[in-house]
Amino acid sequence: MTAIPIDQLPAAMDALASRLETASLAEALESVVPIIREGFARNFTALAGSEGEGWPARKIEGDRHPLLVDTGALRGATQGGAGGVKTVGERDLAVGVEPGGGAGGLPFAAIHNFGYPAGNVPQREFIYASEETLDAAVEAFADRVTETIFGGG
Repeated sequence: MTAIPIDQLPAAMDALASRLETASLAEALESVVPIIREGFARNFTALAGSEGEGWPARKIEGDRHPLLVDTGALRGATQGGAGGVKTVGERDLAVGVEPGGGAGGLPFAAIHNFGYPAGNVPQREFIYASEETLDAAVEAFADRVTETIFGGG
């Protein structure tokens, strides 16, 4: 690390701010994708929503399929399979499931995630990040941004 004389600190801080303002954050954003996807997988494993509440039971008696996992397509999409979304830009990130039936989307993904009272479909939230997942993602992102800005490793 280089020592900066106190009278040069304002200029050094301005230079760092400029580097952050213009730096690509795509690599740092990409680093959080596996963390977010692992969080989605935990949601399916726990069969629970964002506050830890269990998903409402199925209406079909004796159905042995776990909730939202009849074919595995929905869970697979959250992990990057067909119907999954992963868009990493210089300063933005989208990870999840393509809603709707077009362009490879899963037609009932949003209905299950948010619920649809008019159709008597309860909310079974699976696309969310718990506080634990968010903390891990922020830590990974901050580490990568620090490497980007300060050039360390």
